[in-house]
Amino acid sequence: LTAVVRTNREEQAFGRWQSVFGNRQSTNRHRHRQTVVCVAVSRMPFVLLLFQIVAGLTLILFVIHYIYYIINAIAGDLQLQQQLQQQQQQILQLQQNVYRQQQQQQQ
Repeated sequence: LTAVVRTNREEQAFGRWQSVFGNRQSTNRHRHRQTVVCVAVSRMPFVLLLFQIVAGLTLILFVIHYIYYIINAIAGDLQLQQQLQQQQQQILQLQQNVYRQQQQQQQ
């Protein structure tokens, strides 16, 4: 959104031109329109700032969610690895118990 802002000289010249043709109401209407445009432009940075803040927070939340997802995946892998080691130890103990029983039966 761009606003056309006249300098004082241009405004005076426009006012003289309007007064020559006797159309002051149009000038006042144009001034009011120009004021509205200037107000809209002055509020635009706030809207952009608000949009940037919302976009930034959304990005931060997405990054936090992704990091949380990665940490959970790593924790899940570590838990599975731990369970696998425990199962391997149990299998090894069972094999040792079977071997001992076989040794005792042979004696």
